Amino acid sequence: MKKFMIGGFASALLVLAACGGGATSSTPAGGSSTPAGGSSTPAASSAVEVKVWVANEIVALTKTQLGEAKKALEAELGDGTTINYTVNPVGEGDAAGNMITDVESGADIFGFAQDQLARLYTAGALTEVSGAAAETIQTANDSGALRAATFGGKVVAYPMTSDNGYFLYYDTSVFSADDVKDWGTLLAKAEQAQKYVYFNGTSAWYNFGFFYGAGADSIWTTNAAGKFTAHEDTYATKGLAGAKALLKLVTNPQYVDRSVASGFVGKATEGEGEEAHEIEVPTACAVVSGTWDYNTAKAALGDRLGATALPSFTVDGKTYHTGSFSGNKLIGVKPQKDAKKTAICQRTAQYLTGEVCQLQRFEEVAWGPSNKVAAANQKVTANPALAALAAQNEYAKPQGQFPGGWWNTAGAIGASLKDLGANATDAQIQAVLDTYADGLDTLLDK
Repeated sequence: MKKFMIGGFASALLVLAACGGGATSSTPAGGSSTPAGGSSTPAASSAVEVKVWVANEIVALTKTQLGEAKKALEAELGDGTTINYTVNPVGEGDAAGNMITDVESGADIFGFAQDQLARLYTAGALTEVSGAAAETIQTANDSGALRAATFGGKVVAYPMTSDNGYFLYYDTSVFSADDVKDWGTLLAKAEQAQKYVYFNGTSAWYNFGFFYGAGADSIWTTNAAGKFTAHEDTYATKGLAGAKALLKLVTNPQYVDRSVASGFVGKATEGEGEEAHEIEVPTACAVVSGTWDYNTAKAALGDRLGATALPSFTVDGKTYHTGSFSGNKLIGVKPQKDAKKTAICQRTAQYLTGEVCQLQRFEEVAWGPSNKVAAANQKVTANPALAALAAQNEYAKPQGQFPGGWWNTAGAIGASLKDLGANATDAQIQAVLDTYADGLDTLLDK
């Protein structure tokens, strides 16, 4: 593991100190804000306890990183304060629910997925970031990550990754680089090889790419309390071309409704927890998945592994590039009651999401950086999965906020299209989209 360089971090802390900590503690719905550099600083020679939640796979690395943060912060404070970090394994998928259930007992610093930002902020679980810290976030990270960390025009979290999207893994012994540029060619080559193409067409997260690629979208509006109050959804009015392309895919004999790179070796996992078990599945030659599947894909295909942006599709003589969602992991800081702990938590979050720590996470677990300097590092750009993701992100939309029920409602479009069969008429396809649209108002918070 590389030696940590903390000089840049210490300098950043001094800048933040000059700006009063660079953060305000925010409460939604008209709550008050208290400057981080307020007058409630605890007495010197005190101990500050900081609870941190991160995904299990980075617990060990985070402990090492926090060891460096502890030394730098305690030296900068210079008043005998001891900082004690406790790191617990709580994944990004669980952190938001746990925080919202009991903010007071939750972590002081925690990782979470971007689609939970509104819920966390409106629940009072996120501290607004301002001053020098906000400026650093705005200048150091890519634009998608900045949008992901912003709510109501305010920066309320620290970007940690820009790698939560999907693209195409493929077997180079079956396909050339040109073969995978078009869905029709891809499927024809798969048939020749008597292998299969994996795409989770009954998942709203994945099938969104066909609708977005054809010019449709689904945008949901929340109020200050995080309630979904309105939607602007054009699947039924602009999504027919996307639906027709999706139907061609999900009714193709070479199609498998999964997005797992283990398909390259004809294996998949069913069930969860103690009930999880491996089953045999049709052997894939192409799989739509994300960076989390890179090691599995590489182990299966070795030097035959290819990775690239998603294919295009042609409908009624017009060609579209398949779109996708892009996403980020973020770090949030819970509002604190005293100024010293607020400053320590904010500065710690800034360090954990800075260039050095992002590169270390890439080297350790291949998480894709949101920091622009880290993302431009030669090691990062040489990673095939991240390079493919970067290419696909030109056609991606940062994932916004959706009602929980939308995922099932939009996901069901894929199943309904498959049930229609390959010979479905435009009118039948449109009827599926109209039924979907008719149910959207029921997802609004009354």
